[in-house]
Amino acid sequence: ALISSILRKRVGLSLSPIDDILDSIDEIKRGKFDVKVNVTENNELKHVADAINLMSAEIGDQMDLVYKSFLYDAMTGLKNRRACQQEIEDQYLKGSEKTAFCMIDLNNLKNINVTKGLPVGDDLLRAFADRLVEALGQKERVYSNGGNEFLFILPRIRALESVEATILKVFDRFRLPIDIRNVKVDIKCNIGVAVYPYDGRKLDELVKKCDTALFKAKEQGDA
Repeated sequence: ALISSILRKRVGLSLSPIDDILDSIDEIKRGKFDVKVNVTENNELKHVADAINLMSAEIGDQMDLVYKSFLYDAMTGLKNRRACQQEIEDQYLKGSEKTAFCMIDLNNLKNINVTKGLPVGDDLLRAFADRLVEALGQKERVYSNGGNEFLFILPRIRALESVEATILKVFDRFRLPIDIRNVKVDIKCNIGVAVYPYDGRKLDELVKKCDTALFKAKEQGDA
């Protein structure tokens, strides 16, 4: 009986690392890449465990890069509005408190790209995003909407006059030309506004209303 007990313990000890390795592989298959296999004995199983740990770490790093490239706009570093749709709806589109959604575009970016060159245009877009964040004082409420458009959110508004005051503050940040690569660049921008819950209760509805208002603002600016 004593010998049988000792043998069972030894077999259990020898199988334990294999079980840990198999369990870790199953975890990786399920998308959990922060697993770590601990094998103390310096044998073939330790080499296998080290290889699995290295592989899971590398896969985890690659997944983080993919996630960040999806979540953030590469040009400005701002969050991507389309990638954050659920986050925005959960945070701002609940209850009855009024929230203003403002779409702003850098209207003359295409012309600047043609006349001044793409490097100037790219630097201008980054500077535009930085100044927008500075004017609002809240980076987490500013989102890239792709290209030359940005969405900023003004929560818990009491009166439309406060929205107008913020918009005027934003416009004031772009009143003077911006120095980009020793080139003075004039800024032309427009803003379209939609208010939750009056103009919609879903983000797509509000963005559509912003786009319509933005188009009308451009028409009035060109008139």
